[in-house]
Amino acid sequence: MTRRLLAALVAVLLGTATGAVVLAAPAQAAACAKGDGVTVVVDYHQLGGGASTTCVPGGGRKATSAFDAAGVSLRYAARQQGFVCQVNAKPANAGCVQASPSDAYWSLWVSSGNGSWSYATAGVGGVSVPKGGWVAWSWQGQSGRAQPGVSPVGKAAAAPAPKPSSRPTQKAPTAAPTSAVPSAEASASAKAKAKEKAQAEKKAEQKAEEEREASAASPSDGAGDDGTTSDDETRATSADAGSPWPTLVGVAAVLVLLGAAGVVAWRRRGSAP
Repeated sequence: MTRRLLAALVAVLLGTATGAVVLAAPAQAAACAKGDGVTVVVDYHQLGGGASTTCVPGGGRKATSAFDAAGVSLRYAARQQGFVCQVNAKPANAGCVQASPSDAYWSLWVSSGNGSWSYATAGVGGVSVPKGGWVAWSWQGQSGRAQPGVSPVGKAAAAPAPKPSSRPTQKAPTAAPTSAVPSAEASASAKAKAKEKAQAEKKAEQKAEEEREASAASPSDGAGDDGTTSDDETRATSADAGSPWPTLVGVAAVLVLLGAAGVVAWRRRGSAP
């Protein structure tokens, strides 16, 4: 017997040392993600204290197990088997001998996590909660039923991180180098050269205009003071030199004068005594 106990103790110690003993994840004071764990709610209503919400990680489980994992203590009536008379020691004045009255008791509610509550028709020991489901105690301090004030809808689960691809990723093609924007100095130099070129062209035009005006104002080569050119004089001289009529006219005039003089002399001689 002693050997068996020692062997069992050694097995437990070895399992603990090697991590073979799996501990359940601790409950969290918040609703579980949608479709995961079991969310436990306790709504105190008229008892004061508001409502508490706790997430019990893992899969579906019995309602009693979910309350126990969430740290919710339950007390049962002594003469009413399975009847819960106190939740977390409330109400403090509950005698817990007989079942509580219909206007002052704890009611059990369940939900699949779809946003609506259902009143449990069985005791807490006979209720099972699916994964992603909700279970709640709600205090009834009035004649009517008051469901929990917390909406049974879990928060959206975080999207899983993408797995790294084993395929090598292709590098995006680098963009072609763009031409550099001309600097301010280069732009100023280009403007100066263009201005110098324009000034040179303007000066050349002015000089050509002055030459045209000077040429129009001066007389043509070979023109005389009277406006006749050397070509005109040459033509006149040639015309005079080439014609015999002036000479003949002069000779005739001389002969006429000589004849007239001879006639006069002859007459004078005839009239002399």
